[in-house]
Amino acid sequence: MNRGGFSWETGLNFWINRNKIVSLYGLDGNGDGKEDDDIANNWFIGKSLGSVYNYVFDGIVQASDTAFTRIYNDRPGDVKFKDLNDDKKLNAADRSIIGYTKENYTASLSNTFRYKGFELYFMFFTIQGGGKNNWYVGSNNYALNPSTWYPNVANWLDKDYWMPENPSNSIPKPNYVNKYSYNFIADRSFIRLQDLSFSYDFGNNILGKTPIKGLKAYLSGKNLFTITKWEGLDPETATTYASQNGFPVFKIVTFGLSLTL
Repeated sequence: MNRGGFSWETGLNFWINRNKIVSLYGLDGNGDGKEDDDIANNWFIGKSLGSVYNYVFDGIVQASDTAFTRIYNDRPGDVKFKDLNDDKKLNAADRSIIGYTKENYTASLSNTFRYKGFELYFMFFTIQGGGKNNWYVGSNNYALNPSTWYPNVANWLDKDYWMPENPSNSIPKPNYVNKYSYNFIADRSFIRLQDLSFSYDFGNNILGKTPIKGLKAYLSGKNLFTITKWEGLDPETATTYASQNGFPVFKIVTFGLSLTL
């Protein structure tokens, strides 16, 4: 679009993911009249691929939770999980789908603005989950669990660990024993300013009496900031069950001159 020497272009890309398992093996081992799910592979009939089947995080056990500690034999500073069937036991029957490793949608929005010799370009990129219990999640064990194989990662993040004098309700105590093999699931959705550039093209009015045929100055940046609830490594590159294998995204700022003789 062009108005009075000012012009702009807008680009929008959108991709949505929808899938559902309708049938597996045709087996009904428990005799409930319904086809069985394949829990070992995280395949559930009527649900999307990429289900995360685990316990439901319900905060941290506090010193005042005497009834809970008596029933479930956990201690203050341990992770508290929901007893979904209320049978006063925590076991495999208390697991449920708490999210998905497959995103709900991805999108990018770009704009280019031009006025005389000036040009401004930016592009935002996002990956999102969506809907109740359909979050785009992954294991963030190495950032949120102080008792991992690499505790220095969690220590580097200086987390708000539970201590008797600091009753955190989000991070367990430093010597927490993860007896339920919980993966410390976290939301991987994010919005990122992926590209930003600003340039000025010196026109013939300036260069007309010189041997220079073209001159442009520019300043550009990549991955300048990311909005996310993910803690630790980059949410886009972190793998599903081994977040330590992800890599942080580098911010890159470039300044230059393009000269044509």
